[in-house]
Amino acid sequence: MENGDRKGLCFEEIVKENFSFLETRYKFEIIYSGLYCVKYLARNVYCNLYHEKLSFEMDFVIGLAPEHIGNQLYINLEDLEKDQGINTIIKRPYFAVSKRSVETYIIEVANILKNYGEKSIIGDEEYYHYISDKKSKEQSERLKQENLIRMEKLANSAWQNNEYDKVVSIYSDIAAHLNSIQKKRLEIAKKRIDMG
Repeated sequence: MENGDRKGLCFEEIVKENFSFLETRYKFEIIYSGLYCVKYLARNVYCNLYHEKLSFEMDFVIGLAPEHIGNQLYINLEDLEKDQGINTIIKRPYFAVSKRSVETYIIEVANILKNYGEKSIIGDEEYYHYISDKKSKEQSERLKQENLIRMEKLANSAWQNNEYDKVVSIYSDIAAHLNSIQKKRLEIAKKRIDMG
């Protein structure tokens, strides 16, 4: 889709219309506006809406300035949904290839931000740290679970190949997370090693 056709999706106009409350109520200013992105800034808070150039994926982020990759003090739509316990009509990733789909996303995000995003809009640092910490804990838990699954596959393969020393080594590393079957396998593997 060429830029001329892309303009027909009216991304900029729809964002400006539905996010005007940021300017009127919270004194944000538009610091950039284009076919693929509209950026707002007020005091120490930035708010960006994206319509990805190639994928047509829609995205939203609000965070404490300065905006850069290392700054983890930001919130996206999923974070607001999880924190506030709300379900939206928006499924991720959300691709918008028509004016109607652009409107659906922008209107929904604007309403969520108006109704549930006060702390993020005013730049409540404690709130941003709370969300950042929560995301870090969730990520750590996901990584731990992925590692346990990987270790179980290795242990299962070693068990099937009668490599009991490997079974003991793997299960010993994750002993605190073993279920009853895994504990029994560890016990049997140790006995078989002792038996020679």
